[in-house]
Order: sequence, then C-alpha cells, then structure tokens
Amino acid sequence: MTLAEVLEGARDPDAVKDYLRRYSWHGIQRVHAVKVASIQRRAVRRMGENDAWQAALADHMGAILVGHDARAFGRLGDRYEDHRAKVA
Repeated sequence: MTLAEVLEGARDPDAVKDYLRRYSWHGIQRVHAVKVASIQRRAVRRMGENDAWQAALADHMGAILVGHDARAFGRLGDRYEDHRAKVA
C-alpha cells in the first residue's frame, strides 16, 4: 500500500502521518527491480505488481512493511505491520 492509499482510507490522516514519521522512506532503484524479479520467479503464487515492489523495497532495506493487507504481505511475518492495528 502506498502512502496515498493509506491516507485515503484513514479516519485520521494526521495521526497516520505522525505515526509513519518513525519509518524510513526509500526510492525505487535498479537493485529493487532485480529483487522483484527474484520474488516473482520464486513465488508459488505470483504477487501483484505493486505488492512485489513494496516487498522488495522492505526486504532490501531489512525494513518493516506497513500496510493493511495481511493477505498480500503476511508472508513477510514479523516484517509486516498493520497500521490500522496501531492507529484508530
């Protein structure tokens, strides 16, 4: 989920923005494209394109992916955090 998607669905966008300030932001680079290809090639069930890019960025950074779609990102385990569970 992109920041735009999170804010669009948020009951309190300012609270979400405050909460997300603790996280690092990262641009998309060639190394991420290589990781997306690897993720998709190994997957039993191919991820959606946006989900694969987000997972690749999180994986490359050793970061937590913040979203609200456990079905898409549940495979990340402890590296996935549901923002709606933290911000009402």
